[in-house]
Amino acid sequence: MRTIDLDDNSRVIVLGEGQVGSAISRSFLRTRTAVGHQRRTNWATPETAARSTADALRDLQPAGTGHASTSGRTTVIWSAGTAGMTTSKERCDQNLATMKASISAALDSVETGRTRSLHIVSSAGAHAHSAPRWPSSRPSLESESPAVDVPYIQLKIAEERWAQALTAGPDPIDATIHRVASVYARPDDPGRSGMVAAMVRNASRGQVTPIFGNWSTMRNYVHADDVGEFVARSVRVADIAPGRCTETLLADRRSYAIGELVKLVSRAIRRPVPLQMIAAENAQNHTFNPSKIADGFAARSLPTAIRQMFVDLQT
Repeated sequence: MRTIDLDDNSRVIVLGEGQVGSAISRSFLRTRTAVGHQRRTNWATPETAARSTADALRDLQPAGTGHASTSGRTTVIWSAGTAGMTTSKERCDQNLATMKASISAALDSVETGRTRSLHIVSSAGAHAHSAPRWPSSRPSLESESPAVDVPYIQLKIAEERWAQALTAGPDPIDATIHRVASVYARPDDPGRSGMVAAMVRNASRGQVTPIFGNWSTMRNYVHADDVGEFVARSVRVADIAPGRCTETLLADRRSYAIGELVKLVSRAIRRPVPLQMIAAENAQNHTFNPSKIADGFAARSLPTAIRQMFVDLQT
């Protein structure tokens, strides 16, 4: 967990600093006036996650010091979670309980009178699963969730519905749900760097990359830094409106088949890409209606990013 004071009146709490969370934090900390504090979160159980979050925030200097306690705002960003398309229902259930406990602890820590908002990083792939070119021509908020009995998909839908529920009631907050396509990061980033980076890194070393799917499986790839910059910017410029829930789609304008991705990597590193293709249920295409991509979000060119990854690995 990281807390970042952008100025005397604006505090951000980032829960989870993996691929996207660390990119969000980096974007905030590039601001000259931003001051960050990092504390370790105990993710073992929902109870330990909530307790360590609450303890860390209790130890911090109150937000808005030097100003009236009724001024300012606190934004909680949820970018944690370890579930994927093949994760069991039991583990997905624990992920959901951990999310609720951690976010609740963070929101409860906010001083009385400060405006509260929540941003959650969700999965566009969960909605694109078995839904060609999602979302439809209808507005995103009106698009129906796919009726697919996959624990991960049900987890993402449950997370979003819980966030939406926080915008109602006697003490409503402002919530934003960022539905993000398949994320990749720099090969040297801590934690999971995504399939694109893994393929570049392994191929440059002559190692095999296992791929769960088939050559024609379509996926949509976005760089973690692009997602982090967009989420951070949306927090900075947000006009908070308690009771409102906003949804964004963060995706590239085109998707790539696994076979196309392999060719891009092979062309960049000028050598074959060793693969182990593994049959899996997670082989549905993930494609998106480009007209529904959030205004102001631009995914960097995947071929250019792959070439830069290879250059970075050589230095």
